[in-house]
Amino acid sequence: MNLKIKKFNKRSKQELYSKLFELLREEFNFRVKRVVYPKTVKGTHFLKNVRRDIAIIKMLLDQDVGSVYDA
Repeated sequence: MNLKIKKFNKRSKQELYSKLFELLREEFNFRVKRVVYPKTVKGTHFLKNVRRDIAIIKMLLDQDVGSVYDA
């Protein structure tokens, strides 16, 4: 299991939702900066990391919802 998945897996559902909101906002802000100031934005690899974290959190939340319906 990936270390990031383990890190996120220890958080509560509310913490995951707040982190998801924070990451979505960060992704949006980065995309806006890239459009408005295309030559000054550095570190585009951070966007890839943010998208991966969003995918991990969504997967964990989806698994949590699935476990509720399995019961």
